[in-house]
Amino acid sequence: MQIVATPEGIASRGPTGRAPRRALLDLGVLAALGLGVVLLTLRMARWFADERDPRTFALVLAAQLVLYALASGWVLRGRPPARAALALVFLVALAARLAFVPQTPRASDDIYRYIWDGRVQAAGLNPYQYAPADPALERYRDAAIYPGINRKPVLTIYPPVAQAVFRLLYWLHPDSVTWTKLAFVGCDLAAIGVIAGLLSRLGLRPERALLYAWHPLLILEVGHSGHIDVVAILFLLLAVRARLASRPVQAGFLLACAALVKLYAVVALPALLHPERRRDLRLPLACAVTAALAYLPFLSVGARVLGYLPGYVREEGIASGGRYYLLQQALGLMARGPAGWPQWLADSPLGALGAAQWYQLFIVAAMGALALWCWLRPLASPRGIADRAALLFVALLALATPSQPWYTLLLLAFVPLVGRRLLLPASLVVGAAGFGYLHSWLPGAPAWVLHLNYGSRALALALAVSGALAPALARRPPSPPTPLPRARARRRAVPDTGRPAAPARIDPLGVHAGDEPASLFDRFPWCYAFCREWLFRDHTSGIVAALWPAGAPPAGSRLLELGCGPGFYARRLAGRFRQLRVVGVDRSAAQLRRARARADARHLTNCRFERADVHALPLPTAAVDAVVAARLVTILPEPARALAEMHRVLRPGGRCFLAEPRSRFWTNLPLRALWLLAQLSTVRGGRVAYREPRHATVLSAAEFGALVGSQPWGDVRCWHDARYHYAVCEKGAAETIEMVAD
Repeated sequence: MQIVATPEGIASRGPTGRAPRRALLDLGVLAALGLGVVLLTLRMARWFADERDPRTFALVLAAQLVLYALASGWVLRGRPPARAALALVFLVALAARLAFVPQTPRASDDIYRYIWDGRVQAAGLNPYQYAPADPALERYRDAAIYPGINRKPVLTIYPPVAQAVFRLLYWLHPDSVTWTKLAFVGCDLAAIGVIAGLLSRLGLRPERALLYAWHPLLILEVGHSGHIDVVAILFLLLAVRARLASRPVQAGFLLACAALVKLYAVVALPALLHPERRRDLRLPLACAVTAALAYLPFLSVGARVLGYLPGYVREEGIASGGRYYLLQQALGLMARGPAGWPQWLADSPLGALGAAQWYQLFIVAAMGALALWCWLRPLASPRGIADRAALLFVALLALATPSQPWYTLLLLAFVPLVGRRLLLPASLVVGAAGFGYLHSWLPGAPAWVLHLNYGSRALALALAVSGALAPALARRPPSPPTPLPRARARRRAVPDTGRPAAPARIDPLGVHAGDEPASLFDRFPWCYAFCREWLFRDHTSGIVAALWPAGAPPAGSRLLELGCGPGFYARRLAGRFRQLRVVGVDRSAAQLRRARARADARHLTNCRFERADVHALPLPTAAVDAVVAARLVTILPEPARALAEMHRVLRPGGRCFLAEPRSRFWTNLPLRALWLLAQLSTVRGGRVAYREPRHATVLSAAEFGALVGSQPWGDVRCWHDARYHYAVCEKGAAETIEMVAD
């Protein structure tokens, strides 16, 4: 058998020529499926012309989705010739859209507002100044466009870039529904071309663009209704291409253009940010500047530049909560629950806000969490940009549940680009969206349509989150290091001098710096610093009262803070008492750098920070006058050994202040946050072993007393409150312990 290389890969060419026949078969099947898509589109166009039963619409749409699914599977699994298959994708896409173009739009009348806004701008007027029904525009009304406009008494809702598109289309061919739809068909074909280019750039077969080009909902919304969403899609895809080409300013400009056509396109912003360059703000700044400049020519009308957007929020039930499918289902379950449950919630602190407000806060928190995940987690491959954008759109559509089917088209643009984990969820959302028309077309507005449409989105969100986040949160053993390629592994030969190899680097304070495991406190120093300075209790006043009953330390006193982290107490005490010499000790180099920087900013010359292990302090016996340790034993493997070191370095008569949390939630909060950040920001397959435990140690009152009493203190006083155990220990000869009840 002869093996030949082809542009599509390696093919076998036997004596019977099976490879060419298989390629022709793949292409023939794809052509037959494409012909079926066009014929069903013609059938749908005839349905709109004849105004037949909505059930026929549902059957034809279902048949279109079946053919679309078969064609998509054939492209994903088969190997048709790339160029011929891509040409066929374009040909079928164009034919299906042209089947709808001559029709008068019946599923949506938005296109009439597009033409009206273009006409108003052509007359030199601000489109945000007058509503179509305003008497000032009476002379611009006609019998072809004006009667088709919806919401005539209100201002336009479309943002500035959409207005620029309307003005351009009106200049090219005024007052024409057909030519406006043809222009959008051209934008749609350009978007298909951009998708094919992105697929090639990502190492995928370009004919996968079929997953976008042949979708029946897209064909309906572009060819029949003529929605401007395709312009937003084109800008958004160009923004992705600019992001892949490392052009952040261009990507920000294009993303702003997409959002200023359809506002919700801005949801893709976190997917386009560069997680490895978090300080690079060029993309969001370019986006913000573009938006500001786009609105500038229309600001003569003041706040009316927002148009009908506030009214649309009220009309669609977004403000009242009536739009949110998941919220309504939850309220329905509560109503069928135990009697008095809704009243109990209303009387509780949760009743301070209504259900709609709580749900809106939940949407903001959920979208913010996904945005943070996109920003913190490095990309495993460039293809991850599409996965993240699809995840964000699925979340928005599932949680906010907009009713218009064409709102799902921006998600559809990423379907050919996503990986297998996001392919099914995204397809579910877009596939079920077309049936949303039946809710208003069928008698009685049946609820099963809502369950099909919005229930599919909820299922898609669950699948998308589990597919995208579960692998990132799964606990895996660290992968072995990948060997370098042979070409990069070459090194210049070094002659043998007979000298022994250099020993591993040892930290001067006794911490082994070469082979010790990584530290979460080094990886994310800002997280623990935030918890220490904003969430944890400040014990400074208690420390002063316990260590120096007279109110101030004697001149020349030496204080040691163990596990100082960002040096919270060391800096505060050094700033309050300039006669005090303070040393902070911690194992985290990053925390110590932060502590030194903040001490330098306050010009604290009596405060220094050193790296050391609290289990073996590099200090002589009886070297300090006071020791402070707060939240220390929560992550220590041997707390008794650390306590023995405190006793050793204290001079006779010196005092030690201990504060350990007793609340499991507040104790585990910083550690869980650090582990979560580590899991979210670790590239798949590159797990790192950290020395910190996954759960903090929480001592009971008896355990805390036993730990403190393990050393021969001269005097000990322990007490407790709701969140902390406290102890003040004085080094001396006597061994009496006073226990104070809660």
